[in-house]
Amino acid sequence: MTIMLHKKDRVGLILHAGAKPKEDKNAPHLYTDDTELLEWNSNIRTTISFSDLPDFLSKRDRFRKAVKRWIEETKAF
Repeated sequence: MTIMLHKKDRVGLILHAGAKPKEDKNAPHLYTDDTELLEWNSNIRTTISFSDLPDFLSKRDRFRKAVKRWIEETKAF
């Protein structure tokens, strides 16, 4: 996981599947996200972004669910 702090309009968490799997920006996503928070960058990399603290707080439960699911889906990598 990487924290994205360089954007002026948001803070983000980049979720990676690791160095082993091959990244393909045109391949299907690793799984279907039911939290609607993931912004897929490739088949094995995604970003969750928040514009400010109230935005984060309003999405906190879905954020926890998204990160937990990501860990479950990528632990085999």
